[in-house]
Amino acid sequence: AERHRSNVVLDGANLPRRHVPDPSLNHLITNPIIELSEDENEAKVSSSWTVIQQTDSFPLAVVASGRYQDTVFLHNHQWWFREKAYLGIDLVGDMSAHLLGRGVG
Repeated sequence: AERHRSNVVLDGANLPRRHVPDPSLNHLITNPIIELSEDENEAKVSSSWTVIQQTDSFPLAVVASGRYQDTVFLHNHQWWFREKAYLGIDLVGDMSAHLLGRGVG
């Protein structure tokens, strides 16, 4: 499989505000590694993501997986994204039933 690297970084002002859900997809975030700052008001979070999909004509399958590197901060007792870095796709499965595989999006 070809490895894709994009190093896309979204700062707090540019994070997506709305996402139209696709009931045939699940976007799983796993293996978080959290490094808390000394003052415990900010953290770096490394994680893996996996997209799985199933439709009436497409069996359950892993579509793709990759990694994120996030920076989060504490504000009013809630954690917020300061930065979300998409580190690219590590593995690619059958994308034929996925919107990106059909050239949409």
